[in-house]
Amino acid sequence: MSTPIATTALTLKDESALCQIAKQFSAVIKPGDIIFLEGQLGAGKTTFVRHFLQALGYTGKVKSPTYTVVESYVIGQQTVHHFDWYRLSEDAALEDLGFRDYIDGKALCFIEWPTQVPGFTLDPNWHISLALIPDQPTARLFTCKPALT
Repeated sequence: MSTPIATTALTLKDESALCQIAKQFSAVIKPGDIIFLEGQLGAGKTTFVRHFLQALGYTGKVKSPTYTVVESYVIGQQTVHHFDWYRLSEDAALEDLGFRDYIDGKALCFIEWPTQVPGFTLDPNWHISLALIPDQPTARLFTCKPALT
């Protein structure tokens, strides 16, 4: 059994700091990991995923999956799926999407708004939270913790 990684909680002063954290995170993530992304609207969840993908070498456009529910990216041999469950409320919507086919043990899956579908049970490997900081419009409180050890 591996030693659990300690929870990280940092105040990030701007997007550049968020980029650096995404790069660091890209070095510890494993194929097949499921990452829950939480935070209010505009907190930087999609921005974090964009910087993460760029750290892996992706050079294309990174779109928010708010309306499409999922955006998928292939970088070399690695596939990354970025989900946004904000507009969902029932687990049947995920079944209709074929969600279980995406979590194949190989692809990375980032899931924004994971609590929007309370009837769907999924064990993530990581929880990342981004929070706005009052009176500091570019700063974010970043929390990252492993969910499974």
